[in-house]
Amino acid sequence: CGNTAFNMVNVPAGDGFYSPLFYDQATGGSALNADSEFTTGVYYISFTDGICESGRDMVTLTVNDIPGAPTGTASQMFNTGETVANLEITVEGGATITWYVMDGSMQLVEVDPSTALTNGGEYYATQTLNGCESEPFMVTATENLGTGIHAGAQFTIYPNPAGSMLNLTAKGSIDSVSILNLLGQELISVKALGNTVSVNVDALQHGTYFVRVQNSNGTSSVKFIKE
Repeated sequence: CGNTAFNMVNVPAGDGFYSPLFYDQATGGSALNADSEFTTGVYYISFTDGICESGRDMVTLTVNDIPGAPTGTASQMFNTGETVANLEITVEGGATITWYVMDGSMQLVEVDPSTALTNGGEYYATQTLNGCESEPFMVTATENLGTGIHAGAQFTIYPNPAGSMLNLTAKGSIDSVSILNLLGQELISVKALGNTVSVNVDALQHGTYFVRVQNSNGTSSVKFIKE
């Protein structure tokens, strides 16, 4: 994909490995450098174990352009129950869309489009054309407080980052508290009465999570970091 250096691969051969060599002619000449830029056309490949080299076989290489990242609105509102598939982005015709979230190690992890959106969640979309995947486009999802998520459900958390205990204080009585990972999977669920709750998060691995509070007015969620 793209007019970039060809990625050399090693082929197992008995107790060792054969490395490929590429040429722009059937005989003679020197092998192309590992960082050479390729264009669509005919090349010749041989294999070497560092001492001996095989004969050359002709290969036809097709270089496809890497598509640009999807476009759209970087901050989008959503209603309760909507999923990643409800986020709106623009891609080229025929492109395949892939959605990701960032895990605690700052690595992109693919998520299913049916994954429920979380308030404040950051979702990354790429488009793939002709086998080439673009750079990601990030969308931040914000829950619509005007459709069932009321201001009375808002809360504060402390400390953040949290070590062993995460404390919550809400404007109204809290019915339940859930801790979710960035994939929207529930890891901890606590029933509660009153407007203050402490949740033991000691078993969580270091990283970023969501805490979601539910009461009679609706639900609300924010991110927190587990130390």
